[in-house]
Formats: sequence, structure tokens, C-alpha cells
Amino acid sequence: MSGIPAFLQSSLWSYDFKKMDPKRDRRTVITQVLNYGTTDQVKWLLRTYSDQEIKTVVREPQRGIWHPESLNFWTKIFNLKIDKTIYDMAIFSLDPVPAARWKRWYKVVQKRQEKMKHPKR
Repeated sequence: MSGIPAFLQSSLWSYDFKKMDPKRDRRTVITQVLNYGTTDQVKWLLRTYSDQEIKTVVREPQRGIWHPESLNFWTKIFNLKIDKTIYDMAIFSLDPVPAARWKRWYKVVQKRQEKMKHPKR
């Protein structure tokens, strides 16, 4: 996989895309292109990353980065279910987050980590 193509700059506007590596920064690249990308940029994304890599980024969204329309669209396209608290925390908002919502998010993340440590057999 070579560097990030220049035509992705409009989706990676807040990053120094020349220093980005498609493999190392795949989570950021996938998130930004799914949020802001053009049709051609999304086509590049689908050719460059596996369905599994893309689904993982959508299923485990970064906090405070996603637009609700984008996250909702991609969860439907990939037929994914996201815990409501995780979804809510992934949505970009300038409103302060109530402490109770942070506590719910933290509990959900803890449960997810426990499941990963002790998978069902």
C-alpha cells in the first residue's frame, strides 16, 4: 500500500496527509472518508481497505468525530448494530456531555474489554 493519494486531501483537511500512512492511519482515513468523502474517495476506500477493516471502524466508532447522518448511513449499509451509548458518544457535538452519559459510555467500554479478554467458548 503506497501513500495517501492527494485527491483525499478534502476529506483529510485537518491532517497533514503527506505524513499519513494508509496502514498506520487507517482508522482516521476510513472515518474521515466515510464522514466527508466524495463518491470517488469512497470508491478508493472500498478498493484499498477490506470490508472487515471498514466495518470494524464503523462498529467501533471514535468518540466525538462522526456526523449522525454518516454513522447512521454506514451502519445501515454494513448492517451493523452499535450500542446506543457508543453511538451517542461517537457523534460530533459542541454541547457539553453530561457526566451520566460518560459513566454509561465507560461501563459499555469496560464490558466490551471484558468480553475480549474472556471470549465465549
